[in-house]
Amino acid sequence: MPLAAGFPQSKLGEFDEITTVHGTWKRESGKAAVVALPNRPERTGIHLFGPEASIVLTLPETQRLYGLFLELLRWTSKPPFKVFVEIRDGNPNSPWKQVFSLDEKTTVSTKPAYFVSFDPTAVGAVRFRCSTTELYGLFIETFVLKKSEPMKFLRFVPEETYPIAVPICIRGENEAVFQTVFETEGNENPITVDRIKVEVRGSSQLESMKIQSGGETLVQWTPKEGENILTLKVPAKPDKNILQLCATAKSTAKVGANITTWISELVAASQTLKPDLASMTVSPKRRIGYYLVKPADNDVAFYRIPGLATTNKGTLIAVYDLRYKKGGDLPNDIDIGMSRSTDGGQTWEAMKNILDMGGHDDNEGVGDPAILVDRKTGRIWVGALWAHKGITYHNSAPGMKLGASGQFLVVHSDDDGLTWSSPINLTEPLAANLLDPELKTFFDGPGCGITMRDGTLVFPAQFLKGAETIGLWGDMNLFISGCHATVFWSKDNGKTWTLGSGVRPGTTEAQVVELNDGSLLLTVRDHKNPGTRAKFITRDLGKTWEEHSTSNKALPDPVCQASILRVASKKDGDDRNLLAFFNPNSARGRVNLSLQLSEDEGETWSYKELCYAPNNWGYSCMCMVDKSTIGVLYETIGGLIFEKINVNDIIKF
Repeated sequence: MPLAAGFPQSKLGEFDEITTVHGTWKRESGKAAVVALPNRPERTGIHLFGPEASIVLTLPETQRLYGLFLELLRWTSKPPFKVFVEIRDGNPNSPWKQVFSLDEKTTVSTKPAYFVSFDPTAVGAVRFRCSTTELYGLFIETFVLKKSEPMKFLRFVPEETYPIAVPICIRGENEAVFQTVFETEGNENPITVDRIKVEVRGSSQLESMKIQSGGETLVQWTPKEGENILTLKVPAKPDKNILQLCATAKSTAKVGANITTWISELVAASQTLKPDLASMTVSPKRRIGYYLVKPADNDVAFYRIPGLATTNKGTLIAVYDLRYKKGGDLPNDIDIGMSRSTDGGQTWEAMKNILDMGGHDDNEGVGDPAILVDRKTGRIWVGALWAHKGITYHNSAPGMKLGASGQFLVVHSDDDGLTWSSPINLTEPLAANLLDPELKTFFDGPGCGITMRDGTLVFPAQFLKGAETIGLWGDMNLFISGCHATVFWSKDNGKTWTLGSGVRPGTTEAQVVELNDGSLLLTVRDHKNPGTRAKFITRDLGKTWEEHSTSNKALPDPVCQASILRVASKKDGDDRNLLAFFNPNSARGRVNLSLQLSEDEGETWSYKELCYAPNNWGYSCMCMVDKSTIGVLYETIGGLIFEKINVNDIIKF
């Protein structure tokens, strides 16, 4: 455990020598001070200032150590940045031995905690050296000596023992679904993990299970229903032991099936942990998902920007970016891929490339797709932005002309997704009769469009006009005052299209749903109000807009694309009204992908299901697989997962 969290016992200010619980710190070169972090006065530590500085900690007595625990912050993003940590024995004439270093790859946002391990050795002094920008440097917040002595059990860590919200995917492997943590002190004569008890409900869906620690498999077995008792004698590791329960789905597992599993008991050094599931905010219930595409599948480095729809024949069509070499946005070597399922997402046909404008030319990429099914004709539309000659959203010129502006292309299928038309440029007819000469480019949401009850086809859309750069936000997309979310619609089954007016500046990446009163609700990515989702209503297909009463209030959002879907409506003959919303449910950071349900047309969202907790790229799209089942396709890190969620599991009607 830390001897001191920071240096609260030390007087703030510059010093040549100070004494703390660790020993005596003596400035060797450069400048050193005890400081508090800006706006965080409770976090104090030693600041070494550039360009060159070093400080030596002399311990009260030589100790046999096997490591150090350090919290080291880089004070500035400006180069250079080099840090070295060295040790020596109690003889001041002994040479220093380097045990740790930080370099330019360390950023100001890098997690600051480091465990430095080395062979047990006598240590009488520790030295920190840094080379960095003048006035900036290294912040030493926490310093802990790890004594070489017989290992003993310290404690279980209940706050780090919990279910991990991820699906167990077909085509996945060893999905970590539960973890438990305990801490030890010392490194000699390790204590052992003696027994682990695992509860499993739905074992027939699983190929195998594992207990892993630090990537090492402690035990693997074929699970049985109910209680699985695993007897083992595995040495514990010094300090923190993180044990993860992992599961692998059978290739024949049923997509959407529920699996409930957790570590119900752990025995180590005669100490017993029984996790209290009732106190945990995340349920141990998981679903079987399908890893539709993974990074490097089909020689594609990354898959992004999912679109998903159910055709009139019940076929599921998924579309997405094929980012062949790198994960960045247009201009880039990107085509549009398509996957097709005729059995409700249980199996998927091989991926097809349905929109390719230039081979593997970075300056002819096409990306950010949206899919729309015409419910009257059955035609399937897929639209995306073409960065012809490398001209994309942020470098288009007024007038929307080919060669000077990003172009919105569509392809369509009239045989349920088996074959696709040649690309049709829908920017050209708008540019030929341009009503607003300041318009630079427009394209889809992305995600999916809808067919309204009266047959109107509606793509959610966004356009750019003006040129003022406001700044940067989040994932570094340019925030430009002229970007507007809107809709793009057709009343003649796609023969002609009309672009609506924008909701307000600083909005992008919309998704749309028709409300029971016939109006359209647009949920948009809002760059002006980071941390919340904006919503707007139009009653005239985007000629005019009014901000929804709950805009920027009800739905956390980390400035990311999101999905909205009509699940059911009494106006359509159902026995309930229900909307679904899916996004990273977080004000900051793309984590906690969650489904929320509303029974009052989006005024409130009373039900929530956490689907995928880890860091992810955040984009998603939903469709109705059947009257009670939502299909959702969402991004991981470079891949796409498909899940089926029965709303009756969330709301009891």
